[in-house]
Amino acid sequence: MGYLSVMRETSADCARLGWQCAVGDEGATCVPPPFACALDGPPACEGDTLVACAAGADPRFDCRALGFARCAPATKSSPARCEP
Repeated sequence: MGYLSVMRETSADCARLGWQCAVGDEGATCVPPPFACALDGPPACEGDTLVACAAGADPRFDCRALGFARCAPATKSSPARCEP
């Protein structure tokens, strides 16, 4: 016994979702963009800017602009952080 495959055309605005359109073996679909950073990477300081990975994005926090004295680099006992 065979199966009947029903194809139905749909459309989606991938960019509105913040995703990208990709074409694969089964047609086009919306996919999340590639990660800008390693999800398991620890926060780090770049000067007085704290750089972390959140949901695949690479947010940067200017510690001084946020009212902190500096970005403190990671040590064996604590991760990089903005500190007073």
